[in-house]
Amino acid sequence: MSNPSIEASESIEETPADGAASGEDTDLTNTDRSEGDASDTDQEASEAPWAPERLDSVLEAMLFASPDSLSFRMIRKIIPEGAATREEIRDGLTRLIEVYAADNHGVMLMEIAGGYQFQTRPEFYEYVQGLVGTRREEKITRAALETLAIIAYKQPLARSEVDAIRGVGCGQLIRILMDKKLVKVVGREELPGRPFLYGTTTYFLEHFGLRGVKDLPKGDDL
Repeated sequence: MSNPSIEASESIEETPADGAASGEDTDLTNTDRSEGDASDTDQEASEAPWAPERLDSVLEAMLFASPDSLSFRMIRKIIPEGAATREEIRDGLTRLIEVYAADNHGVMLMEIAGGYQFQTRPEFYEYVQGLVGTRREEKITRAALETLAIIAYKQPLARSEVDAIRGVGCGQLIRILMDKKLVKVVGREELPGRPFLYGTTTYFLEHFGLRGVKDLPKGDDL
């Protein structure tokens, strides 16, 4: 005849083991779910690759909305990671340049001041000028243009060097060019008094449609 108290004791001892097994299954299930959630998050963080058509449309919208030359670095920063590679973005910009190079467009996409910017075609200048006719800027004098040319080709250089090349004092002309945001201070010369060194600005490049100072006309082209 079996002892009821012993059977009850054995039954109680087996229960925790079953519970522990059940707890392990629950932990494993939660772990699987956590890993699955993390995987989904990683997938959402990385954008699916864009088709060339979508990339071109996004680039076109960004360039149209930007009031200034848009650098390649900024473009890469804005486009989501995984949407397009560095080479694909450059290819997209090249396609847009070719599209707007056609004669039936009033604007063209150009590489200016280390970036990209839409510019009005020269042949339509008179019509665009009609929109901003009330905002006539003061013309730059011949003397100011000569001073600007010296700084552009010889930069960086001090005012004394500009004076020596022109044969007259150019302090006032340099101040005028700085007011027009064509010239800026780029450093100081290692001489007594440490005079300012002058150079051209990003706006100078944008104003004259240059990618960089190296694109200035050479002597033979002038």
